[in-house]
Amino acid sequence: MTGYDPKRPRLVTGDDEPAPVEAMLEPEVPEPPAPTDAPVEPAPVEPAPVEPAPVEPAPVEPAPERHLRPVPAGSSDVPVAGRPAEPTANRAVVAVVATVAGAAALLALIVLLRRRRRSSSD
Repeated sequence: MTGYDPKRPRLVTGDDEPAPVEAMLEPEVPEPPAPTDAPVEPAPVEPAPVEPAPVEPAPVEPAPERHLRPVPAGSSDVPVAGRPAEPTANRAVVAVVATVAGAAALLALIVLLRRRRRSSSD
């Protein structure tokens, strides 16, 4: 970001002014003034009795029947990528790792058998 300078002084707005982004997102809407002629008292509200509604099971509708037809592969305008190449590199790595692991296991068995023979012959 060649145009960005972190040491460049920024525009400082006063506390009573909103930031430029907030001014764009939330424009100030003046509230209508309250009438000063008569005091406003809220009317008492009595809660209405709540009667539970009977619960009925929702009707189960069968799935709509769909009429699908096969589309020939050459009739689409959308380009379709071909099948990816076989992952032969992954197979080769697995084969090499399996061979090395097998050889290491065989070598460990041979060493253990030789030690056992030497210890039993002493």
